[in-house]
This record gives sequence, C-alpha cells and structure tokens, in this order.
Amino acid sequence: MKYKELRGKVQNWQKWPGTVKLERAPLIHEGFPGNFNLSFAEYNWLKEFEGFTNIDHTFHFSSIQSCIRFNDFSNLDTVAAWKYLGVFDMADVTGMLAFDNKMDPAKIQEFNIRGLVEFLSSMGLDKKRMHPKYCAGGNVGDLTGGKYTFDFDVPEDLISKNNFLRIGIPEQNLIPDKTRDTLLALNCYGRPFPWGYRNEIEYNIGDDDNKKNFVDIGTVEYLPWAPIFKDKIISGLEETNCGSAVTAVGLERIAMVSDGLKRIQDVDHIKPVYDAANESNNEFTIENIRALHRIYSDIKHYGCEVGRHRRDKINIMIRNIPIIYSSDKIKDLLEVHSENQPWHPEMKDGIETTIEAIEKYRKNVK
Repeated sequence: MKYKELRGKVQNWQKWPGTVKLERAPLIHEGFPGNFNLSFAEYNWLKEFEGFTNIDHTFHFSSIQSCIRFNDFSNLDTVAAWKYLGVFDMADVTGMLAFDNKMDPAKIQEFNIRGLVEFLSSMGLDKKRMHPKYCAGGNVGDLTGGKYTFDFDVPEDLISKNNFLRIGIPEQNLIPDKTRDTLLALNCYGRPFPWGYRNEIEYNIGDDDNKKNFVDIGTVEYLPWAPIFKDKIISGLEETNCGSAVTAVGLERIAMVSDGLKRIQDVDHIKPVYDAANESNNEFTIENIRALHRIYSDIKHYGCEVGRHRRDKINIMIRNIPIIYSSDKIKDLLEVHSENQPWHPEMKDGIETTIEAIEKYRKNVK
C-alpha cells in the first residue's frame, strides 16, 4: 500500500461516534514551549479547553499530526537509525476522545483496542507478532522511578489486558510493566495533565522474541485521574467526572512493517529524497534536512514564533548538515521532498525559506 493510501485508510477508519476531523497542528505551538510538536492532543485541547484537565464539554477529534522529537536525532547516527526519522506522522485510529462526564473505561477500551488491532490486522500485521504492554500496577513512587513520591496505589490494568486477550492477542505476548511506559504520569510544562494507563504495542519483525527485533508501532491510552496540587507540586491523584482516551500509531512505522522494509527511510514518500542525495545510508544528514524543511514550511505557513530554545535546536540541526551540502544540492532535495508529499502543500512554499535560513546561519558562523 502506498503511504498516501495508508493516510486515507486511517483517516476513514471507524471512529468513536461524534468524532470530527481536524487539520493537523503546526509543529510549533504553545503546547510544547521550547520544543516542537511531540504528540497528538495538546494543540487542539488548548484551543478547545485552554488546558488539559478542565474538560467541560465532550470533544472528540481525529487528525494526522506531524511530530519532531529532538531527542530522536541522537539515534540517527547509530545502528538504530533504521527505525527513526527526523519528522514523522502520528495518527489516531479511533479518535482522540475527551468526555465531560465520567467515562466507562471498559466500554471505551473495548472499542479502542478492537479498532486498533483490527486496523493493524487489515495492514497485514500478525496478532501473533503483536506484544502489548500493560501496567501491572503498584505504588506511584515505584512506577515512576521516584519521580513522584506521593502515596497512591495504581491498580493493575486488567481492562486493557483482558481486551487484548479477547481480540486474539496470545497471552504469552502480553508484557506486564511497572514503569512510566505504561503509566502516563506528566506535569506537562507546568499545566495540569490527566494521568492514566498507556499500552504501547511492540511488533516483532524478527524470527524470534528477541526484544531487539521489537518496533513500537502504536499506543492506547485512557486517563481517568487528575493530579492534586499542593504548593505547585503534585501531591496525589483523584478520579474525575471527566476523562480522555486515544489510540495512535506511527504511520511510517506501520508502512515499514507492513511492507517488510528493512529501514523506515525506505517508505515510498521518503526514499526518493535519499535516492536524490545518492546516499542511501546517510540518515543523520538527510533527516536533519527533512526536519528543517518541515519546520520552516510551518514557520512561513502558520507564522509561528520560534523563541530562543527552539532556535537553539534549529541551529543544531543546521550544523548537523555538512558544508559539502551546498544550497543548490539542498534545494534539489527539498523539491523532491515536497513533490512526494502532496498532503503537505505548504512545503513547496517553504523551500526558499529553508534555504535562506541555512545560508544565513552559515554566513553568520563563518
């Protein structure tokens, strides 16, 4: 399946009733101060609720969000580069769900887990190779590695565990976990953020169950708790009369696994950029170029304010591009990059902006 078709398929997959389709978030917004868009809900939640826990009306949306996780760039120069990108797409499968009443997690998880696993199966992925993690329960202090030390016992996530079994995941594939991998525990940039359960789905692309062959392809979350603050420090959790849930997948990873590719860079809309560079294994340089193109396209299209901390990260990306990559060569790559992603028409107008920014930085550091 072509990547464009995959985007259409996930957009048209059955969503929770009442889910509306929205345009993606810009890569730069107030939901992640000093950083780029890292996740799925933050931008639209802030627009809708002006916060993350004050859900005063039901709001369900669907989108394909572009993400840049700056910490991933360190992996692009290692043997793990085959599964990392400078910029990637995260899509919901059944919707990003926010409820203004006490949600029924059993009903929601049954719908979400079934929808996600059936979507993955429709892409040719084998349930026998899916390895979902689930929270085995425990004290918050232990589950968060001491990050939070207030007294609260998190129950085992039997709702998710049983739904994975019900949909046909082999019991031996389930991974009980006692870390923040399966407990979403955040104080997001000083804003209260809901807490709850997270199920990461690892997919085995190898011949045995060696975890080195596992690729994280998707997640399911339901968040029934809100943090209690004392002197601006989280001192406990409480069940709320509202809640949220989401299923999300990394689309390029789904495409890679579904097509049996060895490298995520070989997904059909990305590979032409590597072919044009004539450097099939130079992930570090090419992914910095791809990320910069997307960032500057959004700056131009949305009028984003960069700020010092993001500027520092952008400057590092520019420095990561060897000087032998001339402006003309980079421009050629950006044209190929734009042509192969017609779902991001703003990238065409971002080519000159990206080149100008790289040239200006190089001139100023000479």
